[in-house]
Parts: sequence; C-alpha cells; structure tokens
Amino acid sequence: MGRAFQQITDAMRSFVEAQHVFFVATAPSDGGRVNLSPKGY
Repeated sequence: MGRAFQQITDAMRSFVEAQHVFFVATAPSDGGRVNLSPKGY
C-alpha cells in the first residue's frame, strides 16, 4: 500500500532529484483504473 507524506524531507528530495525517470500516477476514489505515466529526460 502506498504512503502519504505531509512534507518532503531533504533526503527524499535528494533521492528524487537524482532519478532520471520517475512515475506519476493517479487513481480515482471509486476503484477505477490507475493512470500511470513515466516522466523523465
């Protein structure tokens, strides 16, 4: 199960900034399909 964070720590920020590809996903609250998109450069 995913976790929710109220803030991004410096360690989290450093980790995310070092990644070349990451994924952004959204899911409706009614149990529909998840929309997942790779992002990167």
